[in-house]
Amino acid sequence: MKKIVIDTLLSDNGEEEIAIGAIESSKKNPELKYVLVGTKSKLEKLIVDRKANLNQFEIIDSIPLPSNIHSPLDLLRYKGESSLISSMKELNEDKDTIGMISSGPTGMLLVSAIKKVGLVEGVEFPCLACLLKNIKMKDVLLLDCGANVDVNASRLVQFAQMGSALMKSYYNIDSPRIGLLNVGKEDSKGDALRKETFKLLKETDLNFYGNIEGSDAFLDKVDVVVCDGFSGNVLLKNAEAVGMICKKIVEMNDSKSKAQQDIYNMFAYTDLGGAIIIGTNKLIIKAHGAANRNSIDSIISLVLTLDKNNYLENINKALKK
Repeated sequence: MKKIVIDTLLSDNGEEEIAIGAIESSKKNPELKYVLVGTKSKLEKLIVDRKANLNQFEIIDSIPLPSNIHSPLDLLRYKGESSLISSMKELNEDKDTIGMISSGPTGMLLVSAIKKVGLVEGVEFPCLACLLKNIKMKDVLLLDCGANVDVNASRLVQFAQMGSALMKSYYNIDSPRIGLLNVGKEDSKGDALRKETFKLLKETDLNFYGNIEGSDAFLDKVDVVVCDGFSGNVLLKNAEAVGMICKKIVEMNDSKSKAQQDIYNMFAYTDLGGAIIIGTNKLIIKAHGAANRNSIDSIISLVLTLDKNNYLENINKALKK
């Protein structure tokens, strides 16, 4: 039976909220086993109280990261246990596991993923990717959105290859449109990094649309937005802020309008779930700190879809090209 590992202890909304998301998902996916990492007594009681099948769960008793672990370097030096470390270990050692979910700090997730799970052959460093909504309510993949602040052109090309493979796996898009985030659309725009990346992307067999500006990411011009982690994080946070502002304005004028619901659907990042760590040997999702039960349910569906469509195999093939 395939398994998914869920670290329940690092969410802002608490262990129970994350566990409830997994429990509700289990009722829709009887063929899947859920490995919950957290407080065993609390999790067992929650499963029974919510009338789920206890046999569908494995529980690993664990603790949160100690309060003195502040950075990825601290985590590397730490020799004790925690829910994050236990989750990574389970993901790596159990061949039946297809993915892992955690709301842990991004840097610590990346470091522990490299150390415990390893990288796909050829990957220089894992990439963080998230799904946004465009004006037609289609998903757009943004990568990198925070893991790689300083990059070279070859790494950006690698992001494009992995992003294309992911969108093929998730949506069965034959040839995802790739856009390079830049300060202008013309071929000659940008700094040395963007110009070199543009030239390299033109030489690949990817469906390279060309340079795009930040607004183009939401106008259904591309399926994948490629950028360094600094630019991507700025774009992501700006999109979140715009969504919240627009939703608030509509609420103040008409709390039941269709426009409000459309805005919510476009920018409801807690429902969309989290960011995908691309480039590791197994699928890892970094859930939002504010993840709730809906987030977890959504992420589990994402993991199942990517596994069904041979996501990791497609990543390997893309990089070998």
